[in-house]
Amino acid sequence: MAHFFNNCSSGLARLAFFRGSVQCSWRFGARREFGGINRIPRKNWNKDAERIRIFGEQLDLSKYGVSCKEPQEVSKCLYLKKNCTVRMPDGQSLQVGHLQILGYSLLRMSINKALLSIFKRSPQDISGLDFNYSDKMSHLSISKRSISALLRRYIRQRYEKLARIPMAESAVPLRVRKVFDQRSFHALIGYISLTNDREAVDRLLQDKLAKPIMKGIFGH
Repeated sequence: MAHFFNNCSSGLARLAFFRGSVQCSWRFGARREFGGINRIPRKNWNKDAERIRIFGEQLDLSKYGVSCKEPQEVSKCLYLKKNCTVRMPDGQSLQVGHLQILGYSLLRMSINKALLSIFKRSPQDISGLDFNYSDKMSHLSISKRSISALLRRYIRQRYEKLARIPMAESAVPLRVRKVFDQRSFHALIGYISLTNDREAVDRLLQDKLAKPIMKGIFGH
């Protein structure tokens, strides 16, 4: 249990450090002029906006006071160019690949947070959190214990053709498309986490992502 607690604490520290590093990375050369690999064809804007709208409606962003600011910038999260830079409302620029990593980390932390509080309290709990939850889930299949698997299933069930792939649909295997959809979702989560109130985003992820996933595992 102590080992697991240390891992969780270390994970939280790394995530906090990464968030800070991402926010200031533009100072060290990440900032670029809009153009080249950063240019999104104007003809794509309407379809990109529709994808962003669906993303927002699925997560009910407006209910939490969260929004995708500057649509032409956030739409870059839909593309496969990890080194494409997204300009933030405050003038900073971050690579899509960094937003993907940040978003994925936040999603994992949201599920971990939900799992820590779902089981019956016991004297072994630490600060009211059950760090033995992994042992209590050992009877479940790997698809219900693996956070990565839970996230993949959540995204696959709710988001189809989110990513913008510059190839004919028939030329892209469904499995590959699903992977790119997941990466786009991760990047979008990373973007809204940096451009909106952190507590509001945390509440959104708990209500719209973690709770439905917990219900899928335990039925309540």
